[in-house]
Amino acid sequence: MESTIFLVLVVIAAIALYIIKIHNDIISMHNTVKRSWADVVTAEKNKLSKIPSITEIAEKAANQEVSLIEHVTALRNSISKLEKGQNNTMDYEALMLAEASTQNIQKGLSFVMEAYPEFQASGLYRNLMQEMVDANDHTEASIRMFNRNVEFFNTQISVFPNVWVNDMFSRRTQIKEFSDSKTSKTFEYSPNI
Repeated sequence: MESTIFLVLVVIAAIALYIIKIHNDIISMHNTVKRSWADVVTAEKNKLSKIPSITEIAEKAANQEVSLIEHVTALRNSISKLEKGQNNTMDYEALMLAEASTQNIQKGLSFVMEAYPEFQASGLYRNLMQEMVDANDHTEASIRMFNRNVEFFNTQISVFPNVWVNDMFSRRTQIKEFSDSKTSKTFEYSPNI
């Protein structure tokens, strides 16, 4: 009789520990997603640090190239919106605006440099363009990592028995992956998922 009670207590303790482990894993994965989003915001802030140099180049050609300054202002505003949404919210629209503004700035800088070859000889221009490319690459990598972490988190809270533990204790909801609908529309292929 005592061994049966002991065995039942051991089984109950094992189940309780397993539930606690699943709950802790869900919380840990959710925190990883939040940290990944913070990395995306940090990468966008890095782009913001390039704006003074871009503004300097744009102002040198300001009489002819007003749109470049407008794109720089749009990038500044979209990154500002992204930072404001950082309090446990993931503002995908602000990120899409920041990415679009970055692409417009890169196109604008290329146009300014073609129109004003004296800027091309400048080491500042070459360094700035490389820094912008690197910053953009880092943002893209951060977004890919964020989406992977979101996918892993969403899968983990959807599979058995994690779904039960999540419903009873953790109460986390699935997180939306970042996607750029404008870019997605340019592909002819669309998976049937």
